[in-house]
Amino acid sequence: MGATAFLVDFENATDVARKRTLLQGWSESTLRNTLNRNRLETMSDPDGPTLRRLLSGSILIRCELARRTAAAALEPQAPARQPTGRRPTAA
Repeated sequence: MGATAFLVDFENATDVARKRTLLQGWSESTLRNTLNRNRLETMSDPDGPTLRRLLSGSILIRCELARRTAAAALEPQAPARQPTGRRPTAA
């Protein structure tokens, strides 16, 4: 098992809450890299409980990525500056 795999025990609410809080502090690139690492770890044919924790970790990472995407889509955008059609006048 690699040191960078992200494991979550979905049957333990404390573990889920702690890991969710941890993910919120990670950059998007770190989240994506960890998700890729989890994918690689699942290909190494881990035992049942480890596979379940790997997949649970991947689900939590995907949820955080989706949360950020939704939050960005809902943020009000700065209004675009509309051209006035007038030329600047010389002082």
